[in-house]
Order: sequence, then structure tokens, then C-alpha cells
Amino acid sequence: MKKVLFVLLLVAILIGSFVSCKEEPAHEHTWDAGKITTPATCESAGVKTYSCECGETKTEAIPALGHKWDTGKITTPATCEVAGVKTFTCQNNNTHTKTESVAALGHNWDAGTQTTPPTCGNAGVKTYTCQNNNTHTKTESIPATGEHTWGEWENTTPATCGEAGEKTSTCSGCGATKTEPIPATGEHTWGDWVNTTPSTVLAEGVDTRTCTVCSATDTRAAAKLELEVATFAAFKDAFSLERQEGDTYTIKLTADIEWEGDAFEPTATGITVDLGGHTISEVPKNYFNLKGDSFTLKNGTITGNSSNDRYSININYNGNNASTSNGLKEAALAATPAAYTEEDAVWAKRVKVENITATGMLCGYCTMEIKDCTFSGGKYRGLVMQGASGTVENVTVDAPSASSAGFVAHSYGTVLVKGTCSFKGKFAIYSANCPILIFDPSAVVTATGVGTHAFYLENQGKIDIKAGATLTLIPKDGQKTIYIRTGSMVDIAAGAILKDSTDTEIAKPFPESLVDDNASTGAKDNAWPGYGVANAITDNRT
Repeated sequence: MKKVLFVLLLVAILIGSFVSCKEEPAHEHTWDAGKITTPATCESAGVKTYSCECGETKTEAIPALGHKWDTGKITTPATCEVAGVKTFTCQNNNTHTKTESVAALGHNWDAGTQTTPPTCGNAGVKTYTCQNNNTHTKTESIPATGEHTWGEWENTTPATCGEAGEKTSTCSGCGATKTEPIPATGEHTWGDWVNTTPSTVLAEGVDTRTCTVCSATDTRAAAKLELEVATFAAFKDAFSLERQEGDTYTIKLTADIEWEGDAFEPTATGITVDLGGHTISEVPKNYFNLKGDSFTLKNGTITGNSSNDRYSININYNGNNASTSNGLKEAALAATPAAYTEEDAVWAKRVKVENITATGMLCGYCTMEIKDCTFSGGKYRGLVMQGASGTVENVTVDAPSASSAGFVAHSYGTVLVKGTCSFKGKFAIYSANCPILIFDPSAVVTATGVGTHAFYLENQGKIDIKAGATLTLIPKDGQKTIYIRTGSMVDIAAGAILKDSTDTEIAKPFPESLVDDNASTGAKDNAWPGYGVANAITDNRT
């Protein structure tokens, strides 16, 4: 369009010039330097106009400038898989642009990472990530390892005593498993007995044990732990229950009961008889005879009826006197160590009587531990240890009858007296037929003779008073303190304390004036060497 206008303008100028020349003489134009009247652009020519003094003008075309491109800018970055765009801008006219393609980058893969480890039977996976774009990944297979790595065996099915079990091993690589049998054990391995059904007074309970291998069970009659009884019939029945060897239990009285029926001689081995603070009353003479070893009688009262002139309790008593042979006599001496303590006496089977009040007790041919008891005494005796050994601790015997001895050690037993004790009777303490009666250093004893002497020893009775023991000896008024004859003896250690009824220490050595040896009856006896005189008292007090 611009070219057309330029041509028309040029024609008009020529026509004008032609007409003018016809009218006027020819004129030689003097053109100036010209002016750009239409600037050239990148794509279109411009116009330069020259002027003459005469007022004429002429024009000439100015060539188009053409594009002058810059170095270009990335306007669409190339990606791994798609080409980008680079845009160039004309420096002559920034509205003029052109573009060219930028080649795709392609993938730049890293060294790869094992994302699924291979197993013994399955291939793994290795994953590569493009470093140009971490959302682009590719994978490749990792070959299976081919061999299992087996773990330790585990018992998945325990073997029983009659059936095989099974053990399993697991591959740590792929989780595959393999199994092998476990041979049957053949014999039960029993756990501890458990009481599954408690015993009642008249029925055995059940103990159960379980095989730790196959869970098989075995049963037995249960041990009785504590049977509560409130009637005399239930009390007697409780002793008769059958039980396994070694079982122990307690028969506990929950009410006062009165004796019924005939004499009762239960074997109480391994049983504790707990009277629970209650009373068994109206016991006939020699009707309550407890036998057996390793049993305990405690916590209550046992009283005789009006005809019972002896004992409300007999412990292990068979009614026979021990032999008086020299062999037994020598054995009794040998059983007494030079420095006697309770620990020196080895008593494998011990009967215990604790916290009992009774109208007399006879202990025969057993090992006793009598503690915290009171015996009021029947017509003849309060507490008798006949052929019995053991300890008497914190015991009171009150037998006020003129015919009743208080505390009797008789027939070869070895008895240790401990703690605070009070013995009262026709003669307070009687020792006869080769017993050994020892007063422990802890003993604080009052011996009161109601009818005659405080000590009465005959037929080789022996009393041993240890250092530290304190004895108050109180005979009946007008009687001597000690009666001693027929080879009997009293040993008083240095450090022992003997007092009279006024709490005054008895003179040292023990005065002959306080000793009744009944010499007129033939008291001298050579049966024990060194004790061939009736008055065999050795007083080591100083």
C-alpha cells in the first residue's frame, strides 16, 4: 500500500513539473539534504523528501530496516521428554518476536536404589530416579538369591509324653518355612501339687498336678490345711481323716465342747490342734490320750471332770514305766553335754504344747516343747515328764493338794527349763529314776513345796543349775529345802543364784541344814561313781 502511494505521489510531481515547464522556462532544482518524512520500519521502506528553493519537492524510498534479533530467552524450559521454546525479540521493535524449539533434555538416571530386596525364590526390584526430574523413575529386576537362610528352630507343636511334636524354622530372606518332628518325651514331667478341691471335715479334698510337657493331670487326696470344728463328734472325726504321707493340717475348735463317749486315743502325727481359745471340759481320767510325732496342741483350756484326780491330757503315754537298767542310766548321763544348750539336743520329732491351761498333763516317752502353759494339777500330779525329753518354758504348775507333786521329771528324760516358771505342789520339783533336769541360764524359777520340800530327788535323779539361772526355793514351813537320796545329785554352777522365801540368797556352799538325806533309810549308793554319798550336792558358787 505504501509503495502505491509513493508511485502516485511521484506521478503527480512529474505531471506538475511538466505543466510548469510548459509555462515557464526550464529551472534547475537545487535540492537540500532531504528529510525523512516516513521512517523505515523493520519490514516497510521509509520516505525521504527533498525540497528545492523553488518550492518543489522530491522523495526517495528508504529501505526497510530488517529485524535485529537479540540472543533470545528460554520462555518454555525443555523437560526430559518434551522440547522447550526459545523466544527472540527484535531490538528495533520489541513487539516483533520469533521462536525456535529447544531440544528435550532426555533422562539423566542415577545409580539406582534397591527398593524390593530379592528373596530366595523371588526377584527383587532396583529403581532408578532421573536427576533432572525426580518424579521420573524406571525399574529393573534383581535376580532371586536362590538359597534360603534358615533361622533357629521353634517348637510350634510341643511334644507330649505319648505323641511327637513339631518344630519349625523360618527363612529370614523370604519367610519360607520348614518343619521337623520332635520325638515324644515318653514320661510325664509333673509340676507342683495344687489344691483344686479343699478338704472338708468329713471328706478328703483333691490335689492336682499337671504334666509340664503334655498337660496331662494326676490327682491325690488333698492335705488338710485348717478344719474348723464346733462339736465333739466333729473334733473326733477330724483326727480320723486319711491323708498322704507328709500332709499336715490344723484342727481348729470354734466353740466350747464337752467330752462325750469313751476314751479317745488318736494318732496326731503332723496335726496342729488349735483350741482357738475355747475349752474342752469334763474330760474323764486318762480319756484324752494324744499319740504321734510332730504335732502341736495350743491355744485353749482342757479340764477334767469331778472324778478325774490325775490328768486331763496324756501325750504319747503308754502307761509303762521305763526300765531302770544301768544301760539306760548310763545313756541318760551320756546325753548331757558338759555345757548344755537347747541346740545340743537333737530332737527330730518334737511335740509342742503352747498356751494351754489344763488340770494336769502327763508326757510319756516323747520329745516335748512346752511353752506358755498353766497346769492346775490333779490329785496326784501337775506336769509330769516321764521318759520324755525337751523344754519347759514360761510354765506355771499349781498343784496345791498335799498329795500332788508340782513338776515331775521321771525316768531317763533330759528336760531343759527356760524362762519364767512357777512350780507348786506337795514337793514343787520331783526328779527320780535317772532323769536329767537342767535349769537354763535364762531360767527364773520359783519352787514352792506345799506339803514338804522344794526339791525332791531320789533313785538317781539329777538337777543341773546353770550359771545365770535364778531359783527361789520355798519349802513348807518347818521342812528342809532339798530332799536327796539314793545316788541323786544337784550341780550348782558358778554364777547361779539360789534364794529362799525372803528373797535372800541361800548361803554358799549349800548348807547341810537345808538338806534332808534320810540317811536312816540307807541313802548311800555307789551306783554312780563319785556320788556315793547321800548328800551329793556340788555347789560351785563363790
